[in-house]
Amino acid sequence: MIFYMKIYFVIIFVFLSCNLFSQTILPTFQATHNNSAVVVPPEDPNDLICSNISPYSSPLCSYSTGCSSPSAALTNGSTTFNHTAAVQTFTVGGGVTSIKIQTWGAQGYNSQAGFDGKGTGGGKGGYAEGILTVTPGQVLKVYVGGAGSCSGHCNNNSPGGFNGGGTGAKYGGPGGGGSDVRIGGYGLNDRVVVAGGGGGNGNGSYGNTGGSGGGLTGCNGEDHCYSATSGYFAGHGGSQNAGGAKGFTYGTMVDGSFGQGGGSGSYHNAGGGGGWYGGGSGAAHAGAGGGSSYIGGVNNGCTISGLRQAHGQIVISW
Repeated sequence: MIFYMKIYFVIIFVFLSCNLFSQTILPTFQATHNNSAVVVPPEDPNDLICSNISPYSSPLCSYSTGCSSPSAALTNGSTTFNHTAAVQTFTVGGGVTSIKIQTWGAQGYNSQAGFDGKGTGGGKGGYAEGILTVTPGQVLKVYVGGAGSCSGHCNNNSPGGFNGGGTGAKYGGPGGGGSDVRIGGYGLNDRVVVAGGGGGNGNGSYGNTGGSGGGLTGCNGEDHCYSATSGYFAGHGGSQNAGGAKGFTYGTMVDGSFGQGGGSGSYHNAGGGGGWYGGGSGAAHAGAGGGSSYIGGVNNGCTISGLRQAHGQIVISW
């Protein structure tokens, strides 16, 4: 009897040990497996990703909030600020208590198509406007975004456009900078209105355009699909609360962040546009995402994606 009881306890011990072992080992194996899987991030409404063989045309997406075109400047006077790659200032004149601010973000790198002759043009800069209550003598800081620029098919660490454009790389264009006005300080949290910059284009064996600046959401770049299930994936546009997701399937990509487009990270990858939140960098032959615009610090604000070519601009009127 004692002999059979010993066998019984041995069987129970082995059974429990196997179960405990499987519970501790199996999740570790599954986690390793899941980390290696590619998860496709959500796309904008025009994105077909690789559901068919032709690349989609997400840079042509159109986001607008509050207006369908820029409104006219106020009639008592105005000052136009062009790109200088440095902060500029505007001093409110005597008797002025309200001003209108109109901002255009800068375009991503746009000078070089891919070797297939496609993809010329980085994403265009976005637009944002609004009315700001001010006091005479108040000084505002003005940041006009610079277009992403480099020589030919670019080089690694090609600088992004002034005010948040992500760096480019060999065969990947840099992003355009956002344009904004700040009150009370020089920090990113001092921005009252922002127009997003466009993402840089991929310009290697295959050319694919960067996404336009926003809109409250920036546009995604253009993918390059080899088939219905494989390809190089574009950076995504920034939103109101997060940077655009980086592309994937080639090299080291970088997400967009607050005020900053994602840098290229490595050979072939394009840089995201600057903005309220920057766009993510593109992967290999894919374009980068555009930055988002912001109208939360002004009254009667409105914003439109993809209106500006070349450097940005800001107009203040009263």
